[in-house]
Amino acid sequence: EAISKTEKKWQNKVMADVKDFLCIRKKGNGNAEIVGKLYPTSVATVVKQGKTWTKIKSGSVKGYVKNEYLLFGSDAYENAKKVCKKYAYVQTDGLNVRGEASEDAKIIAVVNKGDQLLFNKKADKKDGWVAVTVKNSNGYVSADYVKVKLGTTDAVSIEEEIAAQKAKEAAEAKAAAAEAENAETTEA
Repeated sequence: EAISKTEKKWQNKVMADVKDFLCIRKKGNGNAEIVGKLYPTSVATVVKQGKTWTKIKSGSVKGYVKNEYLLFGSDAYENAKKVCKKYAYVQTDGLNVRGEASEDAKIIAVVNKGDQLLFNKKADKKDGWVAVTVKNSNGYVSADYVKVKLGTTDAVSIEEEIAAQKAKEAAEAKAAAAEAENAETTEA
């Protein structure tokens, strides 16, 4: 039985079947140091599958996760279709997002290469067009200039998570300081 390109691509992939995250450990042992986290939308590549623990790689993280919390291969793919949003990844600069699936329709936004637009699965399918949502508006882009893919993510290392948390706290502190400054100036 021939397998599809997609199935082939997912053969050595895993996803965590969890609500919050699955700890990635330095060794295949429940007491080993946590080196990263596999989130519900994260996809990892199997490095070596063991009986109880599987060594994986995802993003900058390499480590071990417990098999009982993993979905392998086609099960991981079916899961991805449920938990990950679909995005249209823009392949060119200056792509018009139009209000209707027509080249004469009003332009509601212009997007560039590397942008990811949320795929609008509720919209009617139109040949040659991909339905997307931009700035809370629904629109269409030419199918020739986007690749529609599942918005899977990589695992996050503990270092990356700490850095993101620090950046978030710094931004919140800056916003609070600006707010306090504004409050002082308005009282005068």
